Amino acid sequence: MYKIISSPDKTNSLDWKSRKSSSDALLENEVSIDRREYSPPKELARGIGFFEALKLPGVFLYSVVYICVKSALYGLLFWLPMYLKVEVGFKEVR
Repeated sequence: MYKIISSPDKTNSLDWKSRKSSSDALLENEVSIDRREYSPPKELARGIGFFEALKLPGVFLYSVVYICVKSALYGLLFWLPMYLKVEVGFKEVR
């Protein structure tokens, strides 16, 4: 019979923790050095406000189009059942 093992740590034949390759250790070392050296610039530390975001190109137009599409969908979803009942003659199913 074969047995499925959930993780490499639970195998008896190979000791995965002691078999780290030198490239893995080098990569871990470089990542830790990068994390210590990186600090975000001060101008990136503060986000932009609502009106500053609204001034970005395309944001206002996108907002208007989004509001129009949402209004049309909500209007259709609320109006369509009444239209189907009154004009077309569908009956309510309970």
